[in-house]
Amino acid sequence: MNWLMQMNGRAARRLGGLLGAMVVFAGALGPANAATQQIILNDAWSEHDPFNLGEGIQTLSDQSSTAFTSAHSGAVSDLGDRPRVYQEFTGVDTSQVGQKLTASFDVQFHNILSEGDTQFRFGYGDRTTNQGLVPIMIDIGPTSGSAWRMRYDDSISATENDTPINFQPGNYNSFLSASGTFGSRGDNPTGEFSGSLGVDTSITHTFTTTVERVERNVDTSFPPDGVADAVVGGWYFTVTWTNDAPDAETLFLDVNNADFARFDVESGLGVYPEDFFNRNGRIENIDTLGFLMFNNQPFADGAGSYTISNFIVEYDDGVSVDGDYNGDGSVDAADYTVWRDTLGSTTDLAADGDGNSVIDQADYDVWRSNYGGAPSVGATTSAAPEPCSAVLTSLGGWLLACRRGRKRSTRGNG
Repeated sequence: MNWLMQMNGRAARRLGGLLGAMVVFAGALGPANAATQQIILNDAWSEHDPFNLGEGIQTLSDQSSTAFTSAHSGAVSDLGDRPRVYQEFTGVDTSQVGQKLTASFDVQFHNILSEGDTQFRFGYGDRTTNQGLVPIMIDIGPTSGSAWRMRYDDSISATENDTPINFQPGNYNSFLSASGTFGSRGDNPTGEFSGSLGVDTSITHTFTTTVERVERNVDTSFPPDGVADAVVGGWYFTVTWTNDAPDAETLFLDVNNADFARFDVESGLGVYPEDFFNRNGRIENIDTLGFLMFNNQPFADGAGSYTISNFIVEYDDGVSVDGDYNGDGSVDAADYTVWRDTLGSTTDLAADGDGNSVIDQADYDVWRSNYGGAPSVGATTSAAPEPCSAVLTSLGGWLLACRRGRKRSTRGNG
């Protein structure tokens, strides 16, 4: 490469310009804009903590957009006084099928929790309708008596007797209180008492949850005849729960566990029928999320704390991307691999870009024309090029020509 180091200033500038063009061109061939985006949260969390004449019992520390520690100094006397930790953000549209939010986080309790009616809850709110969704609700206690559930929240703000009202800014006295269970199971990742929340303070628990707007084709006839005769809209929830204890498993819960879920005739997947149960209509603008320790005295000794970390929430607008065969929101080499590995299939149709029920050359063309958002370059039967291969080829040819030209110049001066 000494010849490259000896290039004159004009050649070096030409190479620099071509490298710059290569970078720009590489950007043009980069992944397409994904349908999924991270929701940007504040570094400071808000709290609803009105007990003791507004002084509260909760102290927040170590705050960032992905973490906080909540310390409770004692007990409260009323449901509406139980401290909530929440964030308000610019609302995201949840009115269309396929739109969803996915949240993941770790939680560690630094003190033993009270058994009985103590629950750890996470959920979302729609301030427009003063309603919410509570995908995570974990009882504290022995495995045989514990449960984790999903619920609908019929109010964020409520009157003193818990009557729902219109949302009142700053009033979160009913947020995550929840009603109507629509999914439950009764175990924890280890199957042992120590694997429950707030029992072993050395254990960190990890949760991931998705709430997605869906429509299901259901059979409403009685007795059922297996034929879909109605479209039911609502929510499909999923939750996974694991921890870092030895031999811990990853548990899964979804709406299919609900007694009153409606089920799609073909897929068997359930839906929480929002139109049947929601008091104030559909939740179509999620703009709040938060946590709640549900008990007047959640910690066994009266005082205690817990830490949320690695918190992230993403929003998927439900817009499909042509050529995105692996469903990650971008069109790239991984999607080509899906097409190549299923070429000729009439059963695995993940890469059926043109919808003709067979994986063929036309589906490659769909991928190629949408790769990185680049314009269609027409059909081709050659293997898909690596990003920037054309630029690298041009650069290689230019460098070779440059080197030969320098050699001729050197001979002429010799």
